[in-house]
Amino acid sequence: MSGYGGADDHVEAQQNLNDDSLKLQRMRRDRQDNKSGMCHECGFEIPRARRMALPGCKYCLDCQRASEKVKGRYAPK
Repeated sequence: MSGYGGADDHVEAQQNLNDDSLKLQRMRRDRQDNKSGMCHECGFEIPRARRMALPGCKYCLDCQRASEKVKGRYAPK
């Protein structure tokens, strides 16, 4: 045993790197898509804290909640 892992380990590690790279590319693209920081639904500015927490978000919190409520994914408090 060489202690360096087998070929399968190398392939899996390479796939993980590729997946991470694709995720970063998507995040960058999404962030570029919404440079204006405006909500795609209501047109108001998305708060900076939300844009920093969720790069590429397209909706303000109120519109996001309304959308999820309609789709049945939002559980009211």
